[in-house]
Amino acid sequence: MAHGGRTGATFFGAIVAAVVSLPLAAVCANSFFGLGSVLLVPALAVGLWRAVPASDRERRVWWFGFTVAVGLFLPACPASERLSCDFARYVQGLTQRGALSLPVDIIELCCLSATVLAPLLCACLAGIVAGELARGFARLAARGQATDVPDGVRWQFSLREFFLAMAAVGLVLAWNGHYLTDRGAQESEHQRAFLARFEESFRSGEIELLAGPVVSEQQGATVSALSFKAPGQNEYRIVAPIERNGLRRWAVWAYTTNEDNQGFIYQYAYAEVEREAQLPQAPAPAKRYIEGTWELVDGVPCTAGPSATVIGVATPALLGRPLVITARAPAGTVCELKVFPLTEATRGLPPRAPDSQGIVRWSWTPEWAGPFNYELRCIDNRASGRMVNCTRGTIPQFAVAPDY
Repeated sequence: MAHGGRTGATFFGAIVAAVVSLPLAAVCANSFFGLGSVLLVPALAVGLWRAVPASDRERRVWWFGFTVAVGLFLPACPASERLSCDFARYVQGLTQRGALSLPVDIIELCCLSATVLAPLLCACLAGIVAGELARGFARLAARGQATDVPDGVRWQFSLREFFLAMAAVGLVLAWNGHYLTDRGAQESEHQRAFLARFEESFRSGEIELLAGPVVSEQQGATVSALSFKAPGQNEYRIVAPIERNGLRRWAVWAYTTNEDNQGFIYQYAYAEVEREAQLPQAPAPAKRYIEGTWELVDGVPCTAGPSATVIGVATPALLGRPLVITARAPAGTVCELKVFPLTEATRGLPPRAPDSQGIVRWSWTPEWAGPFNYELRCIDNRASGRMVNCTRGTIPQFAVAPDY
């Protein structure tokens, strides 16, 4: 019964140590260590909590070895995060080419899970190995020594262990502090460059900035609505009064950029209201693009122009007959359709302009009954720049009647 009580208290104490360490985990996630440290820091806290009060020397040494091994994995978190991002881009490339049919949300969720869980699993496995090795060395060192150690001294750390732990903690804090200082200077420069690019984009004469824009920024690694935010990515929120067609309004722009890739913009949202007090903190909806862009036209990313929407797919009843895709697009635009996998029939689908009702159609004769992936591009050629918006979808496999 007493043993069960001690086990329960130990389990409860481990949970408390992990929960108490969560604020420190949040700080580490927004520092050099990135998202991978979100679970490593609680694992470190649990290891320290088990090592310090342990009265049994072998148990204390085991947890000490475990904690050291887990701590050594912290600097590897950024590499793991970047590896997940590279894999995400590779899978997204396969999706764009039609080799796979995976939603972007699923790709991001899998990469987010790998970024957070992979360092923890690897560190725990290494910690178990390190703990067993440390316990083995402790047993070897204990041979030939007196076994009768007073209870009051059995739990204590030696001065050597204490100074070693303090030196390790000081090294990690100094490293992280140096990184945060350098990153702060880099982010200030990135913000100035992005704001200058934003102001220079208002060259069409359609929208005029009435005052200097105010920019705020959220940096570092975050998890928001199960979205994956890679290292080097920032969220900018820009507010300014504007005049459009003689009407004065307040506008807010929101961008998600990858500063490690020269300010590459891949997410955008916009809102416009009559008074500044009505501006939302987070404009919605946020339009997301796999391909992204570097170019802005009147504050709008070139991938956020007018969009076309597929409104109907007429599949053939027999192979050898045409399949027809119907879409709706704004007047004055040009639409391009790409169908994957590419065949002789789908390779040469021509660009088309919508008719007076905004309808545009393509037809081709499929060689099999699907499925097919498609990319519908809507292009708006303006004097100030070329705006492109992409819509992706899948034509599921369709039933084909036997041809007697």
